[in-house]
Amino acid sequence: MMERHAQEVSVKRSRVVLDIDYNLHCTYQIAGLLQLLTARRRGELVGYMMAMVGPHLDYRSTRWCSIIKYYLQPECRSGWTGVHMFKEFERKMRELNVSVMNGTEAVRYRNKRNYRVERLFKRLGYRMIERTFTKEL
Repeated sequence: MMERHAQEVSVKRSRVVLDIDYNLHCTYQIAGLLQLLTARRRGELVGYMMAMVGPHLDYRSTRWCSIIKYYLQPECRSGWTGVHMFKEFERKMRELNVSVMNGTEAVRYRNKRNYRVERLFKRLGYRMIERTFTKEL
């Protein structure tokens, strides 16, 4: 599913190829730094969320969550599936004593009605504090 996700939202780059380091994913997860939530419909995997969790470099007494990936199969993007997935992830982060969650919007990621994820973030009470830019060197 991570490959399908990357194909849908990744910016085409000339020198950067998809090369997922599954061993590093496992290492981070065992250390408690990487948190994962899966979304399933009738037992079938239809989405996931991944985040790095830990103290912030500037606010070391506060646990932060930086959402690094979220994905729902296109047929699951309408309705409440995304909201439920994010709310369950927030519940899980509260159990881990996380105080702040950050997430970015993949601008290519949209639902059937062409709504961007920004709409979901706002519905859940997130506010925009910065924008991310990228450049291939």
